[in-house]
Amino acid sequence: MRLFGCDSEQAFFGNTLTDFSPPTQPGGGDSLSLVAEHLARVHRDGSQRFEWRHRRPDGSEFDADVLLTRIDLPEGVIVQSITRDITERKRTETALVENRRRPNLALDAAKAGTWESVLATGEFSASDRALVMHGLPLDTAITHDHAMAVIHPEDRAAGEVALQQAAETGEPLRCEYRVLHADGSLRWLASTAELHQEAAQSRLIGLVQDITAQKLLQLALRQSEQHYRALVESTHDGVVIVNMDGCFLHANQAYQDMLGYSLEELRHMVFQ
Repeated sequence: MRLFGCDSEQAFFGNTLTDFSPPTQPGGGDSLSLVAEHLARVHRDGSQRFEWRHRRPDGSEFDADVLLTRIDLPEGVIVQSITRDITERKRTETALVENRRRPNLALDAAKAGTWESVLATGEFSASDRALVMHGLPLDTAITHDHAMAVIHPEDRAAGEVALQQAAETGEPLRCEYRVLHADGSLRWLASTAELHQEAAQSRLIGLVQDITAQKLLQLALRQSEQHYRALVESTHDGVVIVNMDGCFLHANQAYQDMLGYSLEELRHMVFQ
């Protein structure tokens, strides 16, 4: 009775569930109609469990988990109700949702996806953005094995080693790997994760980002450097690279032949 704000049996008995309810529930449904639906299900199925917003006589409200059970007695059918106050749980859920909105802004800005892996069970979950990055449909239900299978075969073993080391040492996970999408495109992804201990369960909670653009830029620079080196080494002109102090960093074969010194010897000299 105290839960419903009643200080006596007279104040409590004789009321119905709708008498202790606001006109509408949080989802927008009419309380009177919803009560009738729940009672109909109880009489049909034997029990019904649901969450309900209550209102006390003083106007204050609280959320509860309600279990209605049909009991068949010789005198007739009665409905037993067990009501558990879940106001604090609801407040916590609301706070978590609000707290997640701020990190999500950072995730959006970084174009990052999220993933979690329960180490003992192999249970794996990923955000929509992470699924898209790996070339998977949004409604894909994946396990650890499924997640590893989408990684390029040449990178898979390194990914497994990184996961195992993170699980065994507790050190943060950092790895880069390729995934091949159904359209034939190859994407580079970078994943980081930390180990979290929750009760008796260990789980890795991580972020993943698409770094394909950075990798392509690195490849272009490397190819440009290789092309430049090929030109330098093939020319008959002497080409030398020195730093601001005049120390030799590189000299092509033509320059070494001109001076009669090897590259190793030149590196101990100063260009003047």
